[in-house]
Amino acid sequence: MAEPTVISDTARVQVSEGTRKWNLFLMSMSVVLITLDSTIANVALPHIQGAMSTTQDQLAWVLTSYILANAIFMPLTGFLCDRYGRREVLIPSVIAFTLTSAMCGLAQNLEELVLFRFLQGVAGAFIVPAGQALMLDIHTRAQYTKALTLWGIGTIIGPILGPTLGGYLTEFYSWRWVFLINLPIGVLVAVGMYLVVPKTPLNYGRSMDFLGFFLLSLGIAALQLMFDRGESQGWFASWEIIIFATMAAVFSAMFLLHIGSRRSPYISLDCFKDRNFTIGTVFVFVNVTILFASMALLPGYLQNLMHFPVFVAGLLMAPRGVGSLLGLLVFNRFGTRFDPRVFIALGFGSLILALAMMTNFSLYTSLEYIVIAGVIQGFAMSLVFLPTNIILFSTLSPHLQADGAAISGLIRSLGGSLGISFLFTLLARNTQSYHAQLVEHITPFHTWLDYPAAWQWTTQQGALLLNGEITRQAAMQAYVVDFAIMQWLAMAAMLMLVFVRFSKAPSGAASAAKN
Repeated sequence: MAEPTVISDTARVQVSEGTRKWNLFLMSMSVVLITLDSTIANVALPHIQGAMSTTQDQLAWVLTSYILANAIFMPLTGFLCDRYGRREVLIPSVIAFTLTSAMCGLAQNLEELVLFRFLQGVAGAFIVPAGQALMLDIHTRAQYTKALTLWGIGTIIGPILGPTLGGYLTEFYSWRWVFLINLPIGVLVAVGMYLVVPKTPLNYGRSMDFLGFFLLSLGIAALQLMFDRGESQGWFASWEIIIFATMAAVFSAMFLLHIGSRRSPYISLDCFKDRNFTIGTVFVFVNVTILFASMALLPGYLQNLMHFPVFVAGLLMAPRGVGSLLGLLVFNRFGTRFDPRVFIALGFGSLILALAMMTNFSLYTSLEYIVIAGVIQGFAMSLVFLPTNIILFSTLSPHLQADGAAISGLIRSLGGSLGISFLFTLLARNTQSYHAQLVEHITPFHTWLDYPAAWQWTTQQGALLLNGEITRQAAMQAYVVDFAIMQWLAMAAMLMLVFVRFSKAPSGAASAAKN
């Protein structure tokens, strides 16, 4: 694996200071637009199910269609940006995303909503990686820390604020506003991009690898469907999941063999020759796995076990946003003074602490304890994600940056899906297992058990109430196991820091970074 090299401290695209700041603001807003939408719809699903009279399995396609389209088309970003330019990719993508958001909000049945969500996923696939590549184009290497810190605000804040905002809009207005809220933001971002986004160098020699696109699309689609359908179908007890897993393995292997023999591959895997980029993708994978899995698990814990209403549960998720902003301020203030590895170590350490606190969650945990754990987790996520962006691109060759941004975006998408699928499967199975263990102790011979009067299992009503409480206790234990697994995952990732080699910016970087 290649050692990091010092790359020339010159911006690939020269723009004025004012133009650079406006681009930074617009790219940050576009990230908020995309990442907010990745979680805001989750809390509205029960209302959509009632409004459209669908089953739970059918409703899952509202989320699956968006994620699937996003994962399939995101790797295409590198080719489109090289061949047509960042500007020509960004502006149409934002316009299309805004229009398809409006179409989702106006959908009259499930079929229309799933179709429009798929189209929304296609449009949104290009915005984050193309915007990230543009940020790298118009900033010098010495400015990467501050630029990628501000650009990354939306990547952290969007998924965290999504459930809170979605819960508010759904409870007090309508589930349709979960999608319609994108309209004013999207229009402003598109107009702003038209006015200030510069043209970037093109690579006319890069041709479209249609076979590579076809093979990778099928591999990603099969893998994503395996993740999304696995829990409901019993994973490898189902032939459907076995077929998806086989397709994912076969088409992925064919893709790797194919691109190895092409001069102009669909997506360049040369990025992985850079040690820092490779390790950085591991950090990204672990971070988003924990972020999206915890954001998906906590609403169930708060609503089903703690019995909080949806809006209150959303408010209890909000402290993670406060912690993320705190981490952002810390990194923005000191990021250019210290090695990024210091912040990543501090971030993983804080994340391990937050998850350790979450393993102490119970059915009677105080609100203060939940809020403190959330703030620490949000703080940790910022301190891992923001310097990881620096590590990813600090030693990557400029001509690989568009492909690198697309690959890291794909890793984020797959990491979130895998984390949610894996941990929800464990949650369901461990709940059943712990339920069986607890029921073993409910026998006529355990006279030391002092049941409340309503739980007398000798009556039908009492048996139902007792079983409900046992299920609740079993689920609580299963949640704790999931939190512990995420804690061990963070510990394992933290150990990989010893393999990162970070080269300091060239002379004059300190002054340039202040611009």
